[in-house]
Amino acid sequence: MSHFTRMKMKLAKKDHIVQALRDLGYEPREGKVHIRGYGGRRQRWM
Repeated sequence: MSHFTRMKMKLAKKDHIVQALRDLGYEPREGKVHIRGYGGRRQRWM
């Protein structure tokens, strides 16, 4: 079963994380986004 977890962290080099996600085929977005979890449950994030 999946769940949503909030973690507080500090990223030193955001551009490195963004590029790694793009290399994996993801297109990262910033700001308020909708996420989908187990059973199609949707939640607004940030």
